[in-house]
Amino acid sequence: MNALNSNVTKNCSTLKCVEALGWYKEPTGSIAFRLSIFCFVILCSLIGNFIVVKAIRERPHLRKPFPYFVVTSLAVAELIGTICLPFFQAYDDLMTWPFGDTMCRLINAFMLISYFVIPWSLATIAYLRFRTFSKRQIFFLSGKRIVFFMGLMWFCGCLVSAPTYIFALEVKTIYDNHSYWCIELFPGDTLHKHPSLSLRRYYFVRFVLNFALPGFIIVFAYGGVASKLKRHLIASTQQAHSDRDDGEPEPHTLSTINNTSTSESLGNVALGESVPSEAESHTDIRQDERMSGDQLKEIENDILRMIYIVILIYVGCYVPYQVVFLMEYFGSALLKWKYYVIARKYVYLLTCFPSALHPVCYGTMSKFYAQVFSRLILCKKARR
Repeated sequence: MNALNSNVTKNCSTLKCVEALGWYKEPTGSIAFRLSIFCFVILCSLIGNFIVVKAIRERPHLRKPFPYFVVTSLAVAELIGTICLPFFQAYDDLMTWPFGDTMCRLINAFMLISYFVIPWSLATIAYLRFRTFSKRQIFFLSGKRIVFFMGLMWFCGCLVSAPTYIFALEVKTIYDNHSYWCIELFPGDTLHKHPSLSLRRYYFVRFVLNFALPGFIIVFAYGGVASKLKRHLIASTQQAHSDRDDGEPEPHTLSTINNTSTSESLGNVALGESVPSEAESHTDIRQDERMSGDQLKEIENDILRMIYIVILIYVGCYVPYQVVFLMEYFGSALLKWKYYVIARKYVYLLTCFPSALHPVCYGTMSKFYAQVFSRLILCKKARR
């Protein structure tokens, strides 16, 4: 994403240009509603992700699985992106960049880094979840390996955003003398030929690396998990019917899939909780053996719903604006639609929601994060 480059049809972002192209002016009521939602989402994202980052420092004596650190990296990236969003929202509504050349480079670069780390963190979590179901093990890494993996992810984000940091600049628009754009101009590019072919290629490659590739991994990995769960549910149902037909009591056993599911559910992903002691493990096994088949099905259905929510949030909130952005810079006929500018503003608003929704998922689907949220928000004491 070009960090909300709100200029359309070759950087037409001034009011005169909007009126000249016949786009419908957004009503005041719509502006107030949209900005109110934006402020609420930003506030929720800041509070929620701060708590998620703080949670990793809770109960330091416990050894935490690797996915916990991926979630923390995800929350840090979402915090960075959330801090950058008001700058681009102001750019979009004011139809000029008022923050100067340095901020143009920094804000765009930081936003692009966050937009790289967020999808790849989600893809990593999805892959770990798939491996957990396939290999039936919780992933632990040494401190050095965790630092290496996290550093590699952020370094790649810096590489992808480097051209934006180098070539982004504040320039005066070609439509009036008091409005400014914050855009990328490669060597040899001019405003009248913006975006150039080389810049479009960069945007397309960036779209593939930042969204398409991690999105494919997310859908593939969670699709594999959902397929395994569905097959297990069908087999359990058939076994239950067979046992009832034979007059035998329904077995009260809990599969390995359920063990990994219940112990590792974490918000929009499923993660491994802290490893229990041997005595606790035997107690859990005895409790699991008393769990009915209906309870097992309910738990697995909850996991399926969680998977669908993850995919829906990613596809529904991130993809639409990426499509609009590519259409914008590759010259689509949709740009002639008179409600295009208003529609694009609301499509962009969708990209703000995942940063606020992810912490809500953590707090409602993971005991580890639920305890931290309860203590910090509801002022409940932690259990010793």
